[in-house]
Amino acid sequence: MVKRIATWMAAGVLFALAPEGFSHGGQYRGPPDTVPPVDGPGPNTGGPNTGGPNTGKPGGPVTPGGRGPTTPGGGPVTGGGGPPRGGVQTGGRKPRGAEDVGGWTFWWEINKDPYLDLRHALARQRASTGSTGILTGIGRSVRGVATNRPSDEMIASQIAPALRAALKANDAEIVDAAALSLGRILDAKQGEAVLDDLRATLKSPFATACQASVLSMGLLQRREAIPDLVEILRDSDTGRKSTDGGSVDTVTRGFAAIALGMIGDAASVPVLIDVAKTTDDSQRDVRSSAISALGLFEDDRDAIVIALTELLRDESMVADIRGTIPIALSRLGSAAEPAVPQLLKLASGKRTALEVAQSCLIALGRIASPVDAEVVKFLQKTITDSNDTHMRHFALMALADLGVKAARTAEEPGTKPVLADLCKALLQHFREPEHQVDQPWGAIALGIVARELPDHDEARATMARVVREKFEAENDPLRRAACAIGLGLMRSNHDGEAMLDALKDNPPAQLRGYLAVALGMVDYQPAADFLRAQVLVERDEKARMQLATGLGLLGDTRAVPELVEALEASTTLTETVSYSRAIGLIGDASAVPALVGLVNDAKRAGVARGFACVALGLLAEKSEMYWNTPLSVDANYRLAIRAQQEILDIL
Repeated sequence: MVKRIATWMAAGVLFALAPEGFSHGGQYRGPPDTVPPVDGPGPNTGGPNTGGPNTGKPGGPVTPGGRGPTTPGGGPVTGGGGPPRGGVQTGGRKPRGAEDVGGWTFWWEINKDPYLDLRHALARQRASTGSTGILTGIGRSVRGVATNRPSDEMIASQIAPALRAALKANDAEIVDAAALSLGRILDAKQGEAVLDDLRATLKSPFATACQASVLSMGLLQRREAIPDLVEILRDSDTGRKSTDGGSVDTVTRGFAAIALGMIGDAASVPVLIDVAKTTDDSQRDVRSSAISALGLFEDDRDAIVIALTELLRDESMVADIRGTIPIALSRLGSAAEPAVPQLLKLASGKRTALEVAQSCLIALGRIASPVDAEVVKFLQKTITDSNDTHMRHFALMALADLGVKAARTAEEPGTKPVLADLCKALLQHFREPEHQVDQPWGAIALGIVARELPDHDEARATMARVVREKFEAENDPLRRAACAIGLGLMRSNHDGEAMLDALKDNPPAQLRGYLAVALGMVDYQPAADFLRAQVLVERDEKARMQLATGLGLLGDTRAVPELVEALEASTTLTETVSYSRAIGLIGDASAVPALVGLVNDAKRAGVARGFACVALGLLAEKSEMYWNTPLSVDANYRLAIRAQQEILDIL
């Protein structure tokens, strides 16, 4: 995980070794200042937080800010946007300034998966499989449809054996990625054979390998793993013996909580509620992860809502931990509707910490009804009046969420006028924003709502026209990129030619990548040849990943053979990592032999072999969405919770 990156930085060779992230598949998630630093005391100690567990296992310190490196650039950004309201402390983080030009990219990177639906893009090009829901959760299989992703037989005979063998490597980069990829590709039945392998990996000398194994045990959804995870979560003698015998670090314990939520057995609910209620705030990874895990359950939701709303009343709780509660509630569907008045009161409270208020805004978009006039009015007022950049932006996205609900229930009595008002309001916020820095967010919000409207709807046509006009007139790369993504969300195919022309003009990398993604989103097939040629020569790591994503969305795998050749001929670690990830994102089973060969090649660097494991996990992922999508969509990435930040960082 991210903990080893600082070691490379100290040696002065980080960017020569790896363009970004870490062996699990660290992904660009946005400008470096968008996420607050993780500071404060380290786990179970009174000293500074270096990110390393107290077990004595290797793992290295975290980077400054508690995260792996991200792609440089993105324009001036800030972490706040005004002073705390009422003088309330906000978890040691002071809001700063108002400029946040690139901030939308961070929101997009952790929320994009349901909108891209990349897992089914190739299948849709080969068979009419129908569209999928906006968020489908963990474990819903995508295999069996007409696609050239790896078959069950290929997974059983080639991929799983290579990953299981990689668990025995004496390199954290390899073991981390292999452990997590096994959980990503194997369903509960297939996972029976590897559960003991993962239990053995819990005792790995590498702390991050233990953490990856814990997450993988949750992804396998084997109920036999529940006792192991409960004991690790509790840091009991049994839990310590199952790892390396010493105290279990708080990140690993937090991951054990998340793993229990992934398995979703109702018997774990009381355990997690107890941990959420009784754990001291100094163990923020444990307490916040238990809260987040409760939001993943399908069963006992009423009891979970009662417990979480009770916890939310605790004003003494650290703001970053308390801020996880509204997000967990937001994932519990209609069962959480009774919490709306409490969320609205906190979001509008002058003495509510910003972290909590921001999370409440996000939750209101997910839980509230679009016909709740009080909620809509508050969101509108926040967008125009708040002096906090993130409050305004989260309110914009919450208003878009309500617009989506209104569009989907437009035939219900009284909903059509509400939908019309919401569309009008979003258009107004985009055309004449109170703060120009909010306009890119308005483009994304319009795209999210417009995609739910009928093709010939007048409001949809108006939304596309105003975003198109801004795209054509805008000079700032990131603002123009936001318009491209907005048009992509609208599936505005006839804008494909203009976006391809813009891409051929060789714009800055930060715009190139988003244009490629947008071209894939609108299914502009004439762009395939250019994207296919460009992905092989693109030098910017993030842009190459986005070009690969665009090709995947277009259902075009013709670049894979050349990427495989480039991978096999690569002479630098950066090339190896980049080509491996591109192959994984495009998705084609023909790449499996080369990737397996790289995993098994002891002469190649550990990071390269680790990213080959990541690529195999991407190629053969069992669920419609990436494994961490249920935890990333509508997350409050402003919260300084290390366990959450690491989960959001994994591709």
